[in-house]
Amino acid sequence: MRTAVRDDLKHEENCYGFVIFGYDDAHYIYLESEELQKEWLSYLQPLMICAGISFDYNLKDQFNRGTNSRIMNCISKDDENVTYAVKAIEKTEYYDNERYMKNLINEIESMRVLKRPNLVHLHRVYEDKNYVFLVIDLCG
Repeated sequence: MRTAVRDDLKHEENCYGFVIFGYDDAHYIYLESEELQKEWLSYLQPLMICAGISFDYNLKDQFNRGTNSRIMNCISKDDENVTYAVKAIEKTEYYDNERYMKNLINEIESMRVLKRPNLVHLHRVYEDKNYVFLVIDLCG
């Protein structure tokens, strides 16, 4: 999966930043304030696959399970009054399957494009070595 991920950086006392990774390269972006860092990330994160879901969300109870995924509650660390659902998709032997990957990418791209009042909204996508995480609205 093509991945653009970020990690929070603090290079010096008053220098904040993040890293965007591509296929073969990394771009380090440093900013003058934490406010600018948050503003940039608020624009970029919905368009990227991020690293470190635990920086932004507390994962809670699992309430459903599929063949290669599970659904959990999560709470935003920015606003503890906001609860989301997280679909954690396991990276198994299917992850190397081209058809499976196309379906996963199509699911992510479709959810990013479709923004309707009666549809579940995709807030963020994260990836680590074991899972792809889709942060979505909690319904019900």
